[in-house]
Amino acid sequence: MDELFAFHWNGPPFILFSPPHLIALTCVVLACLWVLGPGRRLSPTAGRIWRYTLAGILTVNEIAYNVWFWVHGLWSIQYMLPLHLCMLFTWLSVIMLLTRSYRIFEFAYFMGIGGAIQALLTPDIGVYGFPHFRAFQSFISHGGYCAGSAEYDRTGRVPSHPAIGRTGDHWGKSLYGRSRRGELAPRQQLSFSGS
Repeated sequence: MDELFAFHWNGPPFILFSPPHLIALTCVVLACLWVLGPGRRLSPTAGRIWRYTLAGILTVNEIAYNVWFWVHGLWSIQYMLPLHLCMLFTWLSVIMLLTRSYRIFEFAYFMGIGGAIQALLTPDIGVYGFPHFRAFQSFISHGGYCAGSAEYDRTGRVPSHPAIGRTGDHWGKSLYGRSRRGELAPRQQLSFSGS
């Protein structure tokens, strides 16, 4: 069992579009199709349980990922803060599932789904093939993100055309200090004390 969590993996390496990869992709697609198909008929109580369960799975998965890095002495604040887009969108998915925030859904839908699909098709998990923890962690994270976005679609709320502009406007302000129309975004003045 320890070898499934080992840093030095002696098991089969991850091979792109190998049978285990295709099985994992099929599981993600089936989960999303279930959410958009039979999942639409869930009662409000069952829908809430489903949302909270998915949020819990994503939370435990992300914490386990950090613990794995910590146990192997690889955890650093520079690398593990949720600044990678996948980590950021995983936590946004958890918040979206718990609060049903439409604004987070719009942002996550347009800015994150493409990256999650790309990460599912070409995961960055190095030599860690199935059944290693890292392989499962990667597919649960990115597949759960896609299922979380599908969950919002399940309720009949889909992003609107103006949401594309709002998302682009927010992204431009965050990255460049300008909106998509070229206007300067307001900046907070930060003061640092110390030497």
